[in-house]
Amino acid sequence: MLGKEEIPVSRVDGLVVERIDQRVQVELPKTYTREQIPSRRDQIPKPEVAAAWTHLKRIKDKIMP
Repeated sequence: MLGKEEIPVSRVDGLVVERIDQRVQVELPKTYTREQIPSRRDQIPKPEVAAAWTHLKRIKDKIMP
């Protein structure tokens, strides 16, 4: 948060996320969105990375290679 660049964002109220099976819903606090989220290709999770972590092993087959 030390940058000096202004980035246009939009505030989203009332956003709700839920599990794929729709059994659990979580209401999020005010959330902000922007046109593009900067990221690097090496930051995208891969199945083999999830397999290396005990708490993520059960989702490794749900992550695209």
